[in-house]
Amino acid sequence: NTLTYRVALGKNDLTVDEEGSLFVGVDTIYVHENWNSFLVRNDIALIKLAEPVELSDTIQVACLPEKDSVLPQDFPCLVTGWGRLWTNGPIADELQQGDSGGPLNCQAEDGAWEVHGIVSFGSSKGCNVRKKPGVYTRVSAYIDWINQKMQL
Repeated sequence: NTLTYRVALGKNDLTVDEEGSLFVGVDTIYVHENWNSFLVRNDIALIKLAEPVELSDTIQVACLPEKDSVLPQDFPCLVTGWGRLWTNGPIADELQQGDSGGPLNCQAEDGAWEVHGIVSFGSSKGCNVRKKPGVYTRVSAYIDWINQKMQL
């Protein structure tokens, strides 16, 4: 039983067919070799698209951060996704706050957006629970791994 994935690009509202959005097939999914779902270690994967994509008003790239870089405390970032609107609430139709696997994007001084994190997991008690922080994969720790996979 083979699962077939496709990647949505330029999407905002999942309920409508938007101009400037498209779906692309998947060539390969690279899951980290030392991924451990029980310990939640090396929680990162890369998706290689089946075809090149032209950038547009609605489809842009985000940069990778510098290797091993760590942002200062309270640095403003945005997490996006189509996850639940609140704890146990409905799934979002329009793109907004996060969801597991979604990007944590932070704007660098030069204005470029960098993917500093990937949403890994949060508290089973829900979002924004005191002393129960959301957990992210730090992308800057995986730059060598990402570059290695991009050569394949």
